[in-house]
Amino acid sequence: MQNQSIQEAANELLYESAKSADLLMKVRNGVGDFVKAKRAYVDTDEMREMYLAGLEQLLAEGKIQQTLGSRDMTVFRVTDEGRRSRLTSELARTNLLEAVKADGFIAKVHSVDGEYLQCGTQVFSDSDEERILYLEAFCDLLHHGYVEPTSESKEMSLYSFANKKPLKRAI
Repeated sequence: MQNQSIQEAANELLYESAKSADLLMKVRNGVGDFVKAKRAYVDTDEMREMYLAGLEQLLAEGKIQQTLGSRDMTVFRVTDEGRRSRLTSELARTNLLEAVKADGFIAKVHSVDGEYLQCGTQVFSDSDEERILYLEAFCDLLHHGYVEPTSESKEMSLYSFANKKPLKRAI
């Protein structure tokens, strides 16, 4: 198994745990162990093993901890460290804004696998959840005028930094 795939599985488990009260389960049945968050990861044996490895990685990194155990199921709760490592929309906006300020432009690439953002050599698409979160954050930056379109083609659209000062809060 590739380390990249295991890391992606671990990230997806963290994202999915947010939809299930920060809980993950390792369930045992007659077929074998599998991981369950909002949904069960049992489509193929390879997928099942990859998500089990992702769960073990999260446990080793201290991002989850065991809270309940029985013969048929073990429940894990996401720790504060795990919550901090989970990407939020605010963090995605900040990351994109810093990247576009540093490079001066950002590309929205239109591929057969879906749209994704790239700024210099940095690609914002580790997992589908992260890719979508970054696209939503990008739309927010575009809506508020922090980036502006410079060129567009069938393959990609380029946007430049609009050099806009941060919005001030009303007192």
